[in-house]
Amino acid sequence: MGAARGGPQPGLPGGAGWWGPLRDASGDGGAFQAAGQAAADWAPARDHRALCLERAAQAFEARTHALVALVVREAGKTVPAALGEVREAVDFCRYYASRLRAGDLDGSTPLGVTVAISPWNFPLAIFVGQIAASLAAGNTVIAKPAEQTPLIADCAVALLHEAGVPRAVLQCLPGSGGLGPRWWRMSVFAGSCSPGPPGLRRPSIANWRAGAMFRWWPKQAGSTP
Repeated sequence: MGAARGGPQPGLPGGAGWWGPLRDASGDGGAFQAAGQAAADWAPARDHRALCLERAAQAFEARTHALVALVVREAGKTVPAALGEVREAVDFCRYYASRLRAGDLDGSTPLGVTVAISPWNFPLAIFVGQIAASLAAGNTVIAKPAEQTPLIADCAVALLHEAGVPRAVLQCLPGSGGLGPRWWRMSVFAGSCSPGPPGLRRPSIANWRAGAMFRWWPKQAGSTP
């Protein structure tokens, strides 16, 4: 396993910085099982889900300067572009919370455990947008950030936890680009939330790409490899 970059980031959760291993996918089954067990309590809690997203929006806003500095440092973005990422992340949280409050998801059935794979070029906005949408829908989330920007993702997840999202409901598992296909193999593919081509809806490693979300079902004995 390689080492994730890290360093002092005043104003952010764990302000002394993060130094951690990049995952090689060994033992990740436990994270998926924990997410599956947490789904039963998370799915019915509509008002609490909305409140968590509202608090998260406030937390991102309160740490705008520190988040902008981190996005500039790790992703190499300009200050205006990084500020846009923070504002978009805030907007995502508030939007999905408002849809919950309006009853747009009343009567819908959560998928259960979902996996969010985010790209490196929008390491905060798309990362948070995927997570916020899935959490609002009552799903639990395994979030895999781009390997180039694990610290931004770790900070975003820490703020969502601080806002009240349980740790088992939202888990950040950073790793190399090969981690997504590994999860694909260990699951029964049950549908894609990606705007990609129809071929992406098939469990083919060749069609794997960042920016995808899919539902995770554990494989059973005798299932197709």
